[in-house]
Amino acid sequence: MGDVGDEMTVEREWTAGQTWLVRDRAGRRFVQKRLPEDCLKAGQLHPSVRLRLTRLRELPLACFVNLIGVQRDERRGIVMVCSYVEGSTFEALSVIDQVRLARALEHAVAGMHLLGMVHGAIHGRNVIVDDAGKLWLIDPSPLLHDDPSVDLRAVERLRGTRNAGGVAAHGRPPDRADTVSRQRTLIAAVAILVLAIVAAMGIRHFLAE
Repeated sequence: MGDVGDEMTVEREWTAGQTWLVRDRAGRRFVQKRLPEDCLKAGQLHPSVRLRLTRLRELPLACFVNLIGVQRDERRGIVMVCSYVEGSTFEALSVIDQVRLARALEHAVAGMHLLGMVHGAIHGRNVIVDDAGKLWLIDPSPLLHDDPSVDLRAVERLRGTRNAGGVAAHGRPPDRADTVSRQRTLIAAVAILVLAIVAAMGIRHFLAE
């Protein structure tokens, strides 16, 4: 993966000392993210990390942010440079929109996995929905992730069927009537199963006589 040579001007610092919104001389906007020390070897990009970033850059996935390259900046160090996607983060969407886009998110992640890559850093701020309603995966981890379950667990958390506290995705406690109804249904199913077993044993005993 070649280094990005064009000089960038900072428009905004998003995360102190870590992430910046920048623009080049042509006015195009990009995101710079400082690479952690784990990605470097003797002050240079680690060969394995370089290979991973190259593969991410070449992904033929329409919903994956364009990874431009790596840039060395005197003040910000070695940074990963990606195209800037204008839009709303997944966590900022309404519950209705999150539910509507959950399937698109699953398909995007599945497509990435089919191409042999793992994002490694999926959360509510790394999924963007642009003004046209298209979903984008941004800001992949530069670290050497190879376990798809990392992404799958992250998607499940975003889908938020229920959290550990028993709160539904929309933040409202589960309806007690629904809970009682499910419990009664389960009890009834168990009772029917027990009766079926007893009946079968009775028939078997009758036939044996």
